[in-house]
Amino acid sequence: MKETKTWKMIIAGICSLIAVMGISRFAYTPIISFMEKQAHIEDDLAGYLASSNYLGYLLGAFFIGFMTIKNREKILHHCLFFNVLSTLCMGLTSYIFLWFPLRFIGGFTSAIVFVLASSIVLDYLFQSNKVMLGGMIYSGVGIGIIFSGSFAPLFNSIWNWQGAWIGLGLISFSLAILVWKWLREDSRHTIQQPKSTIQATSYRKNDLFWLILAYGFEGFGYIITGTFLVTIVERITLSPFYASCSWIIVGIAVIPSSYLWSTVARKYGPTRALISAYMLQSSRGKIN
Repeated sequence: MKETKTWKMIIAGICSLIAVMGISRFAYTPIISFMEKQAHIEDDLAGYLASSNYLGYLLGAFFIGFMTIKNREKILHHCLFFNVLSTLCMGLTSYIFLWFPLRFIGGFTSAIVFVLASSIVLDYLFQSNKVMLGGMIYSGVGIGIIFSGSFAPLFNSIWNWQGAWIGLGLISFSLAILVWKWLREDSRHTIQQPKSTIQATSYRKNDLFWLILAYGFEGFGYIITGTFLVTIVERITLSPFYASCSWIIVGIAVIPSSYLWSTVARKYGPTRALISAYMLQSSRGKIN
């Protein structure tokens, strides 16, 4: 019975990240080219829409980071609902002024669900002495990217760009049902941070500043090509097929990445692992 509960929690965590990250946040990447061709949006507008989503994600991360959350499960379920709704509504309106708040809401709720789903599942696994399984939930990001890269062109070919949003939104809704049913926080599995831990880490606030700064530069370095990757590949190759495949390849690479880098961090230390990851990512531009 406990084993079943463990796997339900892991699957629910994966499903939540598929919905809010792989679809809500990253489905925009393969859909941009459809919207530019069919809704006649320009590159600058596409960039502003992406920025609206990322601003929402940034503020959502700050919000959840500084707020004291008493009922994580309830907030997660509500935010997941609005996240799925924002994805669906993108395909239900052609009014540009409505796209901006929808993408903002999608980003804001994505950050909250990402943090809460991770913390609830990892807390449960920690108390169940199965913390090594925790990295599995982050495969949801890669699976979601594969979903968006595979289904967006399919739905677009049937119902145009609006159908792509609606179709992916319905997939998110079906996944959300599993999350609402299986991702339940047990008060017995809520971890209270010991006072000694807080005192031991307080002097490292300066290190945290530099870590956040490095993470911010890393995000700035990848997010432009990450957002417009499909559009860039399509314009270079003149092949929508190759463009879609490029995004699917990204998803395939993301799935094992959390396990890979956690293994590197355990063997060589987190600092060396981070530096190696950043250097590998920065070398991408030189290879191109």
